[in-house]
Amino acid sequence: MKSIDRDRLYTDLMYRVGYVAEFIGFGPEDHKLIYESAPLIEPLVPVLVDAVYAKLFEYEITAESFAHRMQGYDGKVIHNVKDLSQKTDQIKFRKNKLKNYLLKVVTGMDNVAELIPYLDWVGLIHTANKGKTTSIHVEYIHCNALLAFVNSAFLNVIAGLPLSDEKKLKTQDAYTKMLWLQNDLFAMYYVTDGLELPNALANRHKVQHTVSTHDAERIASSSRGLDSKTMGVIGGGIAAAAVAVASYFIAHK
Repeated sequence: MKSIDRDRLYTDLMYRVGYVAEFIGFGPEDHKLIYESAPLIEPLVPVLVDAVYAKLFEYEITAESFAHRMQGYDGKVIHNVKDLSQKTDQIKFRKNKLKNYLLKVVTGMDNVAELIPYLDWVGLIHTANKGKTTSIHVEYIHCNALLAFVNSAFLNVIAGLPLSDEKKLKTQDAYTKMLWLQNDLFAMYYVTDGLELPNALANRHKVQHTVSTHDAERIASSSRGLDSKTMGVIGGGIAAAAVAVASYFIAHK
């Protein structure tokens, strides 16, 4: 039985990726399949980008983050979601960023040592953290759903490539594994596992995490100097404590 250093899973990026990659069987053969498919998939990336944004515009909750200034965008910002479309400048800017990301995913397998830190940055940039110049925070549920959509889109694209059936299946498997690695690098910054380690990657980047109702109750119950009346109020309205903490983070983005 192989021994895994639990602390390093949260403090050492390459160690974490190495563990997950080994666990799901993502290895040199997968790298080769992705690399070889790149010339065939690369011309189709703009179509994938259009499909992704069409999906994001189906829901107000996923489109609302578009109504804020994205880091690096210097143009005029339209703040009303209903006035946005795929043709507005701020959406074109975002689509170009997504295009660059997908191209990196497709063509970057020839330099994994450079690709992994980039995938790590993609996961981090969607969180609320001290290193960002914008306050945009995308909740994990939407990141997870979108990656599943992107994975499905890749599978459909690969199904139409001029490859043998066996190679199509293996290539689809390789892309799924790679996107699962990406998903893990999102999850690393969103979940609270490992945050007790001062040197955890999420702590080093000063990622701000919301407080659950359960944690708010535990914190409130352990506070000193609370009389029975105050404790009764807390017991009947723990959610208010969580809201207060969340409001603090919002105010300090």
